[in-house]
Amino acid sequence: METSASGGVGSAAGLGFQYLAALQALIDQLESSCEDFVLGTEHETHDAIDYTISRDGRVLVAAQAKGAVDGAGGRPLGPSEVIRIGIRLAAVAADEYRIDTNRRLFPATKSLLAALQEGALRSASDVQALLSRCGTAADVSESLSPDRLLALNRLQVVYHDGTNFELVQRLTDRILEHRRSRLQGAGSGSARVLLGYLVAEMLFLSGRRSDRCLDRDAATALLRSPSHALAGALGRYDWGEVIGPVPVCDRVTRSDVLDAIMLELQGPPRRAAPRLLSINGFSGAGKSIAVATFVELTASRYDRIVWFDAGADSSMRALAHSVLERIGRQPGTDVAAAFRDCIGESADQWLLVFDNAVSARDLDPWVPAYGHVDVIATSTSTSTWSTWRRLSIEGMARIDALELVRIRLQQPCLNDHERRLASELVLALDRWPLAIELACAHLVQSGRRLSVTSEYLARIRSRVISDEELTPPSYRTHATLLGAVFVALEDTLARSVSRYELAPSELLDFIAYLPPLHAPATIAANAIWSGHATGEEPGSHQSRADQDLLLDESLRGLARSSLVQIQQDPAVGPCIRMNSIVAEIVRDRQDASTVERVLKSLQLTIDSVLRKALVSERYLVAGALIPSGRHVLRHALEAQALTLNGLTLLGNEANYALRIHDFEWARSHFELQLDLLDKAELDSPVLRAKIFASLALCELSLNTGESRVFDLIDRCLAACEQVLSSDAQAKQVLVEPATQLLEVMAVLEFSPACDHGPKVQDWTRRLSALDLEVGPSTLAKVSRALSSPDNNDVDTLTELTEAIAGEAGTYNRMQLSFVRAETLTVLGRYTEAAQAFKALAEEANVRGLGLSSGWVEILNAWRRAAIDVLSQDVAEAHQLCTVLDVLVGDAAPGTEEDRAHLVLCRAATSVQREPAEHVTYRMNDLAETPFSTSMLVSDTTAAELMRGACSEVARMRQRFDWAPIIGYHSWARGELNGIPCYFFGLGADLDLIRSGDDLCLSYEGAWVVSESGVGLYVASPQPVLIWKCTSEGGWLRKEAFPLAMPVVKLRERVAGGISVPTHVLLLGVEDVTSSVASEPGTMELHVTATGVLGL
Repeated sequence: METSASGGVGSAAGLGFQYLAALQALIDQLESSCEDFVLGTEHETHDAIDYTISRDGRVLVAAQAKGAVDGAGGRPLGPSEVIRIGIRLAAVAADEYRIDTNRRLFPATKSLLAALQEGALRSASDVQALLSRCGTAADVSESLSPDRLLALNRLQVVYHDGTNFELVQRLTDRILEHRRSRLQGAGSGSARVLLGYLVAEMLFLSGRRSDRCLDRDAATALLRSPSHALAGALGRYDWGEVIGPVPVCDRVTRSDVLDAIMLELQGPPRRAAPRLLSINGFSGAGKSIAVATFVELTASRYDRIVWFDAGADSSMRALAHSVLERIGRQPGTDVAAAFRDCIGESADQWLLVFDNAVSARDLDPWVPAYGHVDVIATSTSTSTWSTWRRLSIEGMARIDALELVRIRLQQPCLNDHERRLASELVLALDRWPLAIELACAHLVQSGRRLSVTSEYLARIRSRVISDEELTPPSYRTHATLLGAVFVALEDTLARSVSRYELAPSELLDFIAYLPPLHAPATIAANAIWSGHATGEEPGSHQSRADQDLLLDESLRGLARSSLVQIQQDPAVGPCIRMNSIVAEIVRDRQDASTVERVLKSLQLTIDSVLRKALVSERYLVAGALIPSGRHVLRHALEAQALTLNGLTLLGNEANYALRIHDFEWARSHFELQLDLLDKAELDSPVLRAKIFASLALCELSLNTGESRVFDLIDRCLAACEQVLSSDAQAKQVLVEPATQLLEVMAVLEFSPACDHGPKVQDWTRRLSALDLEVGPSTLAKVSRALSSPDNNDVDTLTELTEAIAGEAGTYNRMQLSFVRAETLTVLGRYTEAAQAFKALAEEANVRGLGLSSGWVEILNAWRRAAIDVLSQDVAEAHQLCTVLDVLVGDAAPGTEEDRAHLVLCRAATSVQREPAEHVTYRMNDLAETPFSTSMLVSDTTAAELMRGACSEVARMRQRFDWAPIIGYHSWARGELNGIPCYFFGLGADLDLIRSGDDLCLSYEGAWVVSESGVGLYVASPQPVLIWKCTSEGGWLRKEAFPLAMPVVKLRERVAGGISVPTHVLLLGVEDVTSSVASEPGTMELHVTATGVLGL
């Protein structure tokens, strides 16, 4: 049985439209006027009136709602119906009569309304004549009194475009904007909940016998319901979600800065060019805290707030990837572009904060040109923000500065005398937040608080540096700030001598060379202890418990001085956040011998800890130490204080880079290490052999040219020969570079690009002469076996399973496990492979390796599955491709060649079924990606074949408005209930045709035929194209592929003039025959093909 609901007073659709139209009028009245009013629902005596708006007892508007659930697709509103409604409305005295409708208006209706609104109808006879001309029934108008006829001059028709659903969406948006503009929490879901509550309230009022009214105060109270109540009704907060490292610091009130930000960013963002605001000022001005306070106060304006540490590109990329994952978007190879495009296209309202930004130019790749977006950047630079609105921060407002003093002194209030002293203090410190923080810490620790203000200021003035050469250039205009830092450092030093075994001042000396926003305190402490116990392992003269206690005591002392803030890191323990100007002053105060001692100890400590982390395969710890190593090495190179430990630290950082397959980073470190050896005129043949072998692997992976790789292999062998010529017992130290060299040589030996046979034979002879106990690894042997067409892959899988069980090393075990997952793919066991890759990716992330130990295998498996998708449309292969797409996310392999194939695999994964914008983005990326030969790849035919297939699929989808393409496995012709019918076997893919709650089992469609294939276009709620190519290679176009004869026969039948309409039954099985129409329980859909489309 079919039903049709076109609206009207008696239908649910009609009532729904009535209440929605009344709510829109209510919101209009609230926002257009500040005067009181009353909204009346369902007039008590006149049933023609659905709602009224009154003021002081006078009816301003009397309205009836005439809606259709179909909107403009329903029955149009004619002039006679308009007049009949208007006449009934005019029974009540009102300033205006209104008809709310979402039904189309007949042209005659529009002419009638235009004439009425011109105001030229001064008499009842004028109105009567107009009604007659518009074809209105005479008996309707002739029976009216002159007053009621003239009242029609005040008749308005308000057209609401769209269906009830579309009106609900518009009202939801208005409620959302109404609340956010008043800093009240709401998101899309909670605004919809509130709209539903308002509709229910209207229903409740209209059902009462009397008092069916809602006044302005009551309506305002409903619209501004408490945020926690809305969140409770929805079950969650759907607004103000903050993502990213917002500073966790004691709040510093800066009302002047906050007011300025509020003035620049008034209300929620509109869909337009983003509002860009840069907040510029010296370090310690409170920029980040001011923005954090703005975020806290205005979170209700935004759906999402993303806080970037713009000083670290890697952390920005990781956070953007996390954001995209949360909202279900694929990052692609360029995460900045994907993030920018996603924010620009989003209907949500966003606030992006880029803290510690260097320049506007660095942020351009991240900021969309259009969208519901506000963007705030903080920066110490003032010269690169000309295209942004700029806000320069100086000292605090006096009242805020005094309040900061009160809070830091932990006093409930300041008396008059204390207030005068506090005013003197903040004025002398130029109301600079960092200086006030340091001053208050000094006053608290003195025990006399504000009573020592004069003495403290005298000390500050005595520390002012008159020689500009000794003052950091950016801070020469803020001498009191520098003085406050000097006094704090002196206090710390004085207390260190008498109270601490691990002196806070000494800890500060070491922390100053570590990352200022995230300095591992244990590294600094161990470096101090390594300097005290020369020749011992760092910190070896004390127990771990003693070290922790001493470090905790020292950190507390530093925190009390306000020079640092303490944070926790799960990988490296307590970390210190220090203002950059403090770190700079600490370094500048050190003499040359202190700088050398500190940097020497830090290089020793970080090298030792990093080496242990790599040996024990604690890659999370190793990754957390890398920023500290980089900072220390940069300072050591600038101070010409690089030690042998610094050299090995360079090598260990490069080895970590090799582990995560960042070959460019590894190469740069190895080359710097080699350059420093040359400059220091150090022979070090063992170290050079290791460097040459590692560089050969880097250059081979980066495809820089065979001559460079050959030269490095020769130099590595020469270094090994040199070592053994002077010490024949030194074979053990050469096993590592020799094994690595053997792997490189094996790759070259089996390289299809060119013939390296004679070269490899010579290298093999020289390596054998060294008499080192080295041979190919299990991984190398298995990988070589898999590349052979004659290999028994089942035996290889068994061999891999046994090797994995016996492998103790985490990295090697994971490499072998990735090869096993690839082998499952080779065997066509896609579901098992998908499960294996999922488990491996999870373990790799937990261990801090990412996908580095399995990139080759992931791409090999992905390519193989993608080929099965493009050629056979294998459902399990498509599932594996999707799993790998999600697992890889924003990660990218370390070589250009692998990155190119990653782009190809992503395009092949999405091209048949993903939304248009996603496919277009990936296809554009693929079009710009070159495939080139290398020492490892001699032929790009397969890649170009896949690229061509992806392009053809995209073109086909574009012809059908980007309908997804589903392959059918088989077809047959037979009868169903005596009616000729075609059967198509779609397998599990049949589920993709129906969407959501659609329960329909029958659709219309059309045959589609071309030279390359034949299929069926199905006009379901989410239209699809069911298709199969006439070639056994599917979308892969190659003459060698034979024809798929069943598909050829169907194409000939359709192209030859198939009778239409044709009945087609889509079955959830893969194999269909003419004798089997439908098995019991088999899912099926019926399609009536009403035509044939030729391409």
